[in-house]
Amino acid sequence: MALLPRIGQDTLGQGWWSREQVEAGMVDLRRLTLFHILLTVTWVLMGLAINLIQALLLLVLPRRVFARANYWLVAAIYGYLVAIPEWWGGSSISVLCSDQFHRELVGRRGAGRRLVLANHHTELDWLYCWQLADRGGLVGGCRALAKDVLKNVPVIGWSSCMSGDVFLSRSWEKDQVTVKEKVAALEEQPEPTWLFVFPEGTRLTPGKLEASREFAASRGLPLLSHHLVPRTKGFTLVASHMKGTLVDLTFVQGADTAPPTLHSLLTGRRVDTRVYVREFPLSTIPTDPTASSTWLMNLWREKDELKEAALAGDMARLEELGEFQARESPPRVWTLVWALVANMVVLVPLLVTLLQGGWATWVVATLAMALAWLGLDRMVNVSKIKKVE
Repeated sequence: MALLPRIGQDTLGQGWWSREQVEAGMVDLRRLTLFHILLTVTWVLMGLAINLIQALLLLVLPRRVFARANYWLVAAIYGYLVAIPEWWGGSSISVLCSDQFHRELVGRRGAGRRLVLANHHTELDWLYCWQLADRGGLVGGCRALAKDVLKNVPVIGWSSCMSGDVFLSRSWEKDQVTVKEKVAALEEQPEPTWLFVFPEGTRLTPGKLEASREFAASRGLPLLSHHLVPRTKGFTLVASHMKGTLVDLTFVQGADTAPPTLHSLLTGRRVDTRVYVREFPLSTIPTDPTASSTWLMNLWREKDELKEAALAGDMARLEELGEFQARESPPRVWTLVWALVANMVVLVPLLVTLLQGGWATWVVATLAMALAWLGLDRMVNVSKIKKVE
């Protein structure tokens, strides 16, 4: 934890620290908004520079050569974000999985194309997915099934668009063609690729859960207590065209930790998460749309039972649902090194420019910082969801 000596009482009026912190003579630097803005400025400028490199390489390199180079560019974008919970916030992710999956993960042998399903209950689920993939050195191969509008978002959206993520529109006829083409392209990737799918389609809230249960009752579907009814069309289409393994991830929040929010991570509050991993051969999943939908519903029913057992500490039930052995999963040092290097490369030249510049430079810098703060505030507020049980 970063600490400062006693500071003046005037800082209370700025809302940076509580009176108790000031009177104790120590403050946590991670709660200072200025640091959040600087982290954001670095990531945005670094990300836009990588977007430019990706675009140039995409134009001049053969597709397979570009795919190899792009693997590391994507890892740079995602790796910076992975460093925030692991090194800035001190959060942890506990992996509970089979011996086989653990051997493949730590041995960096998660090769091939894997369809990865995950529940979507917090605003950090996407980050948990990248953390798990990074444990196997595979974060550069993370792809996602996402809404078409997301490809217009700078940095992540633009990178995903150039990297071959699967974006869906509201046209089922168009989406069928898109999925077939994108999945076929994934099979040609020279590097390991994990395609992430969140079948619930949206994050869980009490209101959405109630509506989902009403929908399930009207259709004779299982009534879920911890999950929304999964949307089956996209899954059915992707599963029928992919080969290899399906990896099912069930995220369960740890007890007595900070809320799983982006704000918690930025302010250095510890967020602990458990991920229960199961694997299924894709060849065992029916290709018939109706049968495939039924398979997914049964999987989600089991996930609901799994989360219920995990929350209750019912080890006997967990053993019935899968092989869940707790594994040591320390963060990889490269994300820390990369985050430090990226901040130095971006912030040191900016600081030198400010010190050498005149009033115009300071005005531009102030406006840029204000925009960064507004963007960060917008991102945090948009990603917030109501507390779930």
